[in-house]
Amino acid sequence: MIEDNASVPGRDAHSRIALAASVFIVVMALLSLYAFLVNAPYLSAVFPKGIPMAPATALCFLLLAGALLVWLNRRPRRDRAVKAVSAAVFLISAGVLLKQLPATGNMDVIPLWKMSPLTAGMFMISAAGLLRLARGETGPDPVSLSVNSILMAASSLILFGYLYGSPFFYGGTVIPVAFTTGLAFFFFSLALFMSDQESLMANPFFGNSLKAVLFRNFVPLILAAVLIDKVFDLFQPAIFTSKPALEAVHALIAMGAAAWLAGHVSRRVEDRVLLAQRKQQDSERRLAVSQSQLRSVIDNTPALVYMLDREKRFTAVSRSFVTFFGRPESEVVGKRRGEILPPEVAGKHEENDRLVIESRSPLQFEETASSADRGEQIFLTNKFPLLSDSGEILGVGGVSIDITERKLAELEKDSANRQLAERKRDMENLLYITTHDLRGPLINIHGFSRSLSADLGKLREALKPAALPDDMRTEVNELVGGSLPTALKVITESVISMNRVINTLLKVSRLGQVEMRPEPLDANAALKAVIDTLHFQLEEAGCAVKAADLPRCKVDAGALGHIFTNLLANAIKYRDKNRKLEITVRGEKIGAAVRYIISDNGLGIKEDNLPRIWQFFYSGAIPGVEKGEGIGLPMIRRMAEKNSGKIWAESKEGVGSTFFIELPAQ
Repeated sequence: MIEDNASVPGRDAHSRIALAASVFIVVMALLSLYAFLVNAPYLSAVFPKGIPMAPATALCFLLLAGALLVWLNRRPRRDRAVKAVSAAVFLISAGVLLKQLPATGNMDVIPLWKMSPLTAGMFMISAAGLLRLARGETGPDPVSLSVNSILMAASSLILFGYLYGSPFFYGGTVIPVAFTTGLAFFFFSLALFMSDQESLMANPFFGNSLKAVLFRNFVPLILAAVLIDKVFDLFQPAIFTSKPALEAVHALIAMGAAAWLAGHVSRRVEDRVLLAQRKQQDSERRLAVSQSQLRSVIDNTPALVYMLDREKRFTAVSRSFVTFFGRPESEVVGKRRGEILPPEVAGKHEENDRLVIESRSPLQFEETASSADRGEQIFLTNKFPLLSDSGEILGVGGVSIDITERKLAELEKDSANRQLAERKRDMENLLYITTHDLRGPLINIHGFSRSLSADLGKLREALKPAALPDDMRTEVNELVGGSLPTALKVITESVISMNRVINTLLKVSRLGQVEMRPEPLDANAALKAVIDTLHFQLEEAGCAVKAADLPRCKVDAGALGHIFTNLLANAIKYRDKNRKLEITVRGEKIGAAVRYIISDNGLGIKEDNLPRIWQFFYSGAIPGVEKGEGIGLPMIRRMAEKNSGKIWAESKEGVGSTFFIELPAQ
């Protein structure tokens, strides 16, 4: 049966093995402490006349295994526990090394603090390995690998020394290390390897590779064979009466183990091969589906999509690319640009490819290409390098979007804007010239009308003593004292009105020519200057402007002064004379803008007339208020807009008006 990834030992197996090894160490240490308490060395000596584990050694193993269990169970403050235990074990081991307790030949009594110098040294190495486990870093740790490898190698030598009767390996010639101590060190080193999720030694033991399968099966079998062989040697006199019988049993066990191992490994290898084949087939199927989906996306996009290799040859093109150039894909793939495009166009495209390869990043260009049926078209092309997993340049890819219609529309828009600007300038110039030229005749008319009025007065005085018939005198008096003065007065008033209109038109024409120069301004200072200018009008109206601290803005100084002047002057002009005029000015910062709010308690504006106050030459007829030119509010609105701002108003007839001016903040 083919196994999937979930059935193969993985990361969870690390923890299970480490937990089992830690529990084994705890059991062994507790057994040794019990042997000390009941004075029964044989309980922890294992071998006849063997050396039992000393209580100090058992205590250190309990500390190490306990800290490892805390670490594996992810207890709170586990780092502190591991570090504290490591320090304690290190100090105990160092104390033993310094004291160098002599060995005793009496194996019937277990010395309380007996510990071999070799054991103490291995405990110091164990403490170092435990500290590296709590280092708080990710990734393989060569130092941890080295420490744990030294500990496992030393403990293995101690075990093999006992099994094969070589006291040199377990310190038997000086101060021997107990067999149980070596066994506990071996399991502790194994637990350290398995506790480190990034262990360089434990990782190859797990996984789905053939190497991992063989490693998991052969290594335990080899170790078991060594141990069984030694056990047979130890108990040979009691079980087997002859050496041939022992060798026969060895042979049977070896053949059985070999047969089992061969069958087990072959099944595992076969499963791995079948699993690999299935994964390869799945990968190929997913790759085919992905390629099909990608091809569908590329072929159904209106953009021209293509890829070129390092030799500047097309390796893939979209359906729209083939349609645009009117060539089948077989005639495009494998060709260079120069074989499809004119030389000068191909050269520009290849130069853009070179820039993309040099920068190793996506770039955007405007390129041209000619179609057989549509002629030359303009494309917005996004080009990008094609990179391998190692970062090597494999070629260039491109996505070209036809923007010919958009470019033509932009050109038409630019042309229309230029024509509009020219017409605007012509209208302003015509308005200025016309109004300027009209002033001359008006001045003459005004002057002659005044002269005629004066001459008429003289004529009236000259005719008084003249002897005229009664009917003629009556007619002359009617002309000189009635219709002629009235006509001259109408002419004079019309000239004055016409001159006012001309002045207004001149102001409007100059507004489009004034260049705004925005600069950081103190709005408080600008408002104070306006209030000082309108001092007498405010005093006459009995009004004191209430102004809060205003935020700074960035606007043309003349424009800001003109806006404040116009709004305050309007508040004075359109005040309600039945109550005291009140004007308040305040400001607030709103994001990247400032808003100034000017409120009054004047006559207010009718709701229907509120949108019309921003129209040129509109001036509402209000009883008792002199009619204005009707350009003040439209002009300050244009000024605000030319400074990237805006103005609007809220009003209620009989209550008052509030104007809002929003301008860029400093």
